[in-house]
Amino acid sequence: MAEKSRLGTIVRYFRSLKKMAFSDRNAPRTVVLNREIVDKILRPVHLMTAFIGHRNKHHRKLGTFGLVLWICNLVCHFSLDFYEAAHIFGWAWATAIGLFFVSFSSGTYVLIRDTLPWLEDGLEILNVDGNFSETLEKARTITTVSIYKIDLFISICISDIL
Repeated sequence: MAEKSRLGTIVRYFRSLKKMAFSDRNAPRTVVLNREIVDKILRPVHLMTAFIGHRNKHHRKLGTFGLVLWICNLVCHFSLDFYEAAHIFGWAWATAIGLFFVSFSSGTYVLIRDTLPWLEDGLEILNVDGNFSETLEKARTITTVSIYKIDLFISICISDIL
C-alpha cells in the first residue's frame, strides 16, 4: 500500500508548475509569491493557538508560556474533577473523567501537530494557484471575525463569573 503524500509535496509541485508556466524557454524566472494575505489569515490563528502551546516562528515565547499555562490548567482542572468524581460519584465516573482528559489532551496535540500545518499548506496551495483570491479573502475575514467573537464570548463569560 502506498503512503499518503503530504501537502508539502503538493505545494512544491504547484510551485514548479507555476514556474514552468510563467518562465520563458531561455530565461527561467522565479515566481514571487504574495504571502501577505496568507500571513493575514494565519496571524490570528497563530496567536490564538499560542495559548495552547503552539510555538510558531512568530510567537515562540508566547507559545512556551501558553504551553506551561495550558498544562497547569489541564492538570489542575482534571485532577480536581477526578478527585471529586471518585469521592462523590464513584470510580466509574472518575474513569470517564480520566478518559475525557486523555481525549482532550490528545485532541490538542493533534490540532497542533497535524491540523495547523495542514491549514498552512492548504493556504499555500491556494496562494500558489492564484485562482482563489476570493477564497483567501473569505478565509481572512472568517478568521478575523471568529477571533473577535471568541474574545467577546470569553469576556462575557468572565464578567458573568465575577
